[in-house]
Amino acid sequence: MYLKLGCSKQNISYWKNHSYSTQAKKSIYDVIRKAAEIFGLDDKTAESLANCAGLSLEFEGGDLISYLGYSGSKTDLYKKAMISERMFWHYKTKTPTKEAILALMITLNKNCSEIDLLLHKYGYCLSDSIITDAVIKWNLKNHHGTSHLDEINSTLSDMGLPLLMTRQV
Repeated sequence: MYLKLGCSKQNISYWKNHSYSTQAKKSIYDVIRKAAEIFGLDDKTAESLANCAGLSLEFEGGDLISYLGYSGSKTDLYKKAMISERMFWHYKTKTPTKEAILALMITLNKNCSEIDLLLHKYGYCLSDSIITDAVIKWNLKNHHGTSHLDEINSTLSDMGLPLLMTRQV
């Protein structure tokens, strides 16, 4: 059955060990689409199957830069969000990491609902059970959407958690 779906036991092992990898997500999307085709699943059922994997078939990436709705200097934006220029332009066509989306949205002072919507479009969410996510949510809610990336990173650093950016400066 694995081979009919276009994956192997090695793929499944990789997914378990690299659950946050965009490469793993892409191959999971491919398997979900193939399963929907083989089993004749309708769109709603295929979406439910993807949701069980923590993903969404409704939207699996695309032009992050256009979704941000930012009209200023792109250079200023990626520098403020502490994302390398190369990765910023990579997100033009590839799926960004959750941390990159959060860094960009927080830099743009987006509110919680806007952040949640964009995260969902890319198959992510802010969870109350993940401590880093809980810290970010708390900062966003208690600073009325005006929380800055530096403040959040300072809090994360004080707690010994990974910082919310894709590169160190």
